[in-house]
Amino acid sequence: MPDLRTPGLDVSKFQPTVDWAKVAAAGMKFVFARASYGTGAATEPLFKSHWQGAKAAGLIRGAYHFFVPTSDARAQAQLFLSQVRSAIAPGETDYLPAVIDVDTFALQNCYEVNYQPDDSQVVTLLNIGASTMNVNIVKGTRSLFSRDITVGGSQFTDVLQRSLGLSFQQAEAVKRGVVNAVDGVEEKAIEPLIGNVTEIVAMEIQKTFDFYRATTEDNRTVVQKILISGGGSKLRGLAADLSARLELPVEILNPFRNIDVDDRKFDRGYLNEIMPEMAVAVGLAIRGA
Repeated sequence: MPDLRTPGLDVSKFQPTVDWAKVAAAGMKFVFARASYGTGAATEPLFKSHWQGAKAAGLIRGAYHFFVPTSDARAQAQLFLSQVRSAIAPGETDYLPAVIDVDTFALQNCYEVNYQPDDSQVVTLLNIGASTMNVNIVKGTRSLFSRDITVGGSQFTDVLQRSLGLSFQQAEAVKRGVVNAVDGVEEKAIEPLIGNVTEIVAMEIQKTFDFYRATTEDNRTVVQKILISGGGSKLRGLAADLSARLELPVEILNPFRNIDVDDRKFDRGYLNEIMPEMAVAVGLAIRGA
């Protein structure tokens, strides 16, 4: 069976220098360039140059906006349109439809491709970022209810810094369970601090479940499992702790579960290390799969 996939790439300000001729020579056919992020006009200063460079190399182009749920939606739409219009030359029509990326749905895309759920499976997808958690209750491939919560991994770091007098780097190491990360700090001093924040996380998840039940007539849908991802999910013992508090199975979402990986090019140990942080990125990369 022929390979019908079309290779392309995604660029943003994090790729300040792109050799577009080499990109085209490598067989890439299209590019999605990030035009804006949230409401900050300065977030994508390289969009226009990426857009023009891709055109010069003969690549099919598309623009996307990264949606931030906590920012004004209308302002984000206006910024996105302004950015795209400023880059498009008069009469230019050879570009793909505009795209808006949302963390919650990117994570769901990653879940669907890797776990291929049937219509009876109900899971909660929990993405724990630095300052925000995305909660999405999914039945099969249908999102039933989603919520963004202003609690994240930074809360664990902050409480360790304040309570134990640690630097940011030390608190991060302690949070992730690095052995002997800090001299003179006993385990019994760490556990209750982390436990307090974990309790807040569990309460917010439970609130989400309760709010869903209160706003729907569907009383038969029961969450069977929670899949966690994001940098905050790498906190030592978090999955087991949440499972005990919520009385549900909690697992780390594997974004490479159903994706072929060339072991000659990628180190398995490294992929396992970054796995929780790659779920949204994988979901974005397989957009439309």
